[in-house]
Amino acid sequence: MKAARHLLLAMAALGLGGCVALNRGSLAPKPRVVAERTFDVDAFVADHNKNAELIESLEAAPTVGVKSKMMRGQADGRLGLIQPRMFKLELKTMGQPVF
Repeated sequence: MKAARHLLLAMAALGLGGCVALNRGSLAPKPRVVAERTFDVDAFVADHNKNAELIESLEAAPTVGVKSKMMRGQADGRLGLIQPRMFKLELKTMGQPVF
């Protein structure tokens, strides 16, 4: 009888405390109001293309890496670009051409 009373009191105490899942409506954070977007994609692309046309040549030394559960590798290379549309990418790993 004493154990049943303690069990009943424990259940009542837990019940009065409430479940967080049931109270999510009042405890949940309020969603932030997103302002209207004024980003003009067409203007951005036009501006980007205008800037890209100003580039006459480009040289870079990229490194490309691959990581997976089965393998891991890295290739170092050279990248060259001359306008209009002349592009070359060479990748080597351990001195051997890869791409």
